[in-house]
Amino acid sequence: PVFNLPPVTKGLAIGLLAPPVEAVPGLAAPDSVALSLPQALDMALELNPGIRSARVSTRIQSQAVAVEGARFGRSLWADASHTSDRAPSISALENVATATSSVYAAGVGVEQQLATGGRVGLRFANQRYSSNAAYRTIDPVYQSGVSVELSQPLLRGRGEVNRTGLEVARNELTIAAVEVDEQVR
Repeated sequence: PVFNLPPVTKGLAIGLLAPPVEAVPGLAAPDSVALSLPQALDMALELNPGIRSARVSTRIQSQAVAVEGARFGRSLWADASHTSDRAPSISALENVATATSSVYAAGVGVEQQLATGGRVGLRFANQRYSSNAAYRTIDPVYQSGVSVELSQPLLRGRGEVNRTGLEVARNELTIAAVEVDEQVR
């Protein structure tokens, strides 16, 4: 009766009816490895494609959480500039034929995006003015300043909407971790 079955079923039936390789005297399984039960379970968990895929998904989601969290990190910046002017003198008070002036400016600052949608920043600026005009009693002149900036949108981009991306990324990380647990079970 086994030989009248379709080929796929016939092979399955013969495989089920055939004795295991170890049961046949003098015949050993090729490339066999002796493993304890915990070793076999560890190997199965490590090599299972579904579990590996779920673990990779967890790593990807943890990176997504880091990217969304970085939006609320601090940023440090610096700028520098130089401006120089030369022009024929237009005043006898300058006591020069060609008036020259130069301005060097430099600034540094730090800025942070707030979870409420606002932004806070701190800036330090320094400028150096110099000129060849004779009436300037102090040359060069330095000017420094510190400023604090706080901006908060009143309507658009205000409140919880700014944390939505971070919350979604955290939830997806939790889902990925649960999927790994389900694959292991």
